[in-house]
Amino acid sequence: MAFIEANESAEPTPNVGHGFIGGTLGTQTGTFSFGQFQGSMAYEALDVPVFIVMGMIGGLAGAAFNGANMVLTQFRKRYVTHRYLRFGEALLIAFSMATASFWLSYFFGTCRNLAGDYSDSLFAVLLSGGFTPFSLCMFFVVFYMFAHWTYGIAVPSGLFVPSLLAGAAYGRICVIMFGGMARMTISLTVIILEYTGVIEWGLPIMVSLMAACWVGNSFNEGLYDIHIHLNHLPFLEFDPPYYARFLRALNVISSPPTCVPQIAKVGEIYDVLKNCNHGGFPVIVPRSQDAAGGGQQPNLSAKRRSPRFSGIINRHHLAVLLQRKDFFVEKPEPFVRIPAGDTTLLYNDQYALSYRDMEGSYPRYPSVSDIQLDEEERGLWMDLTPYMNTTPYTVQEQTPVPRAFRLFRSLGLRHLIVLNRRNEVRGLITRKDLTPAHLKFCLEALSEAEKQRIQGYFHRDRCGSERFEDVEKKLIRINDNW
Repeated sequence: MAFIEANESAEPTPNVGHGFIGGTLGTQTGTFSFGQFQGSMAYEALDVPVFIVMGMIGGLAGAAFNGANMVLTQFRKRYVTHRYLRFGEALLIAFSMATASFWLSYFFGTCRNLAGDYSDSLFAVLLSGGFTPFSLCMFFVVFYMFAHWTYGIAVPSGLFVPSLLAGAAYGRICVIMFGGMARMTISLTVIILEYTGVIEWGLPIMVSLMAACWVGNSFNEGLYDIHIHLNHLPFLEFDPPYYARFLRALNVISSPPTCVPQIAKVGEIYDVLKNCNHGGFPVIVPRSQDAAGGGQQPNLSAKRRSPRFSGIINRHHLAVLLQRKDFFVEKPEPFVRIPAGDTTLLYNDQYALSYRDMEGSYPRYPSVSDIQLDEEERGLWMDLTPYMNTTPYTVQEQTPVPRAFRLFRSLGLRHLIVLNRRNEVRGLITRKDLTPAHLKFCLEALSEAEKQRIQGYFHRDRCGSERFEDVEKKLIRINDNW
C-alpha cells in the first residue's frame, strides 16, 4: 500500500492500479498502526448514504477552513512580514493553545479521586473508552479554530495530524476533515487503511472521501493548491489550461535567450553568470566553423547566418569550471578531450574534468561571487563541449503549447529549448512560462492577425470548436490569484 500511495502522487489515477504488482516486490517495510479495533466491523448497504452525508459535511467544513485560511494568509503576507512579528505570532499561538487546553480541561473535564497507589492499568477498568457528545463538540470547535490559525505561521508545521484529530472528533471516520481540506482520495484512503488495518471499511472511507472532495471542489481549491497560488510558486497541474491550445511554443518563450559559445573566453562566461541568474544556457556554435572546418577563412554567406544550436550546460557546471580554472592559453579544438580519472591537471588539452570533479561540491556549488579572476585569466579560453548536454529535449517553434506542456511535466524538465527549422535557438521554456497566469498573459498579448490565423485553423479543421472570442470572454472571468 505504501507503494500505491507514493505512486498515486506522481502518476495519473488510471495508472495507479498498474503499479500494484510492483508494490508486491517491496521489502524493508515499516509499520505504523493505531492498534487493533475490537467489536463488530460490519456495515450494511443502507449505511452508505450516511457515509456520503458525513463526507459532504466534511467537505463543507474543509471548504470553510480553506476559505478562511486563505484570507488569513493574505492578511499575514500584508501585515505580518517582519521576522519578529512572525516569531511573536508563533509564541502567541503556543501560549493560547496551552491556555485553552488547561482551562477547558479544568472547567469541562471530570476527575476521579483514587485512593492509594494506582497504575495505568486502572484506566482500562475505570474509563469506558468513549467520549460524550459535548466533549467531542467542544474539542472539534476549539481544535478546528486553532488548526486554522496555526497553518501558515513561520514554523515547520503541517496539516495532517490536526486534520485527523478534528476529523476524529467530528466522526469515527477520521479522514473526512482532511479529505475536505486537502482533496486527496486514493492516497488518503490507503493511508487510513494502513493505519487502522480495517480493510473491510475501505469502501465507506473511499465514498466519504469522494463526497468530501466533490463538495469541497465546488467551493474552492484544496488548501495546498491555495497556498501554492498565494506563494506564487510555478506549480504545473496535470493538464494544461484549456486556452493553451491557442498558443504555440514561440508565443510563450523567454526571449531573447542568453547563449554561450562552445569555445568561449573566460571573461565572457564569467560576465554571463554575473549578469543573469539563469539555471541553464544554450550552447551555440558559429556557422563559420561549420563552413570553414574551424581553421579556414569563412565565406560571406556563412558569416551572416545565425549560430546553430549545439547543446545546453547548467549554471553550476560553469561555476565549477571557473573555480577549477579549466582554461586554455590557445583556442582549443572542440570535442577532442576525454574525461580524466580521479586526478586532473590544469590547462590539460587531452583530459577534461572528471565526474567527481564536477559533482563533488553537490549540493553547495560555488557561487560566481566567490570566484575571482585577474585580467590575464579573463583572456584565456574555455572548452564547454566535454561538459554540455549535446542531446537535450527540444521542440520546434510552432509546437502547440499543450504538447510542450505534457513533455515538460511528464519528464520533469527544467529547460525546454525552442528551435526553428534552421536549428537556431529561439528561446527557452521554463516552468514559469507554462503557468496559467503566464499563458493567459501570452494569449491576451497576441496580435489580431495571429488571432485570426488561429481561429481560421480551428474553424477549418475542427468543426464546432469554441470561438476565440468566447475564450477571451471566459478569460476575463478567470481569477488565477497570481
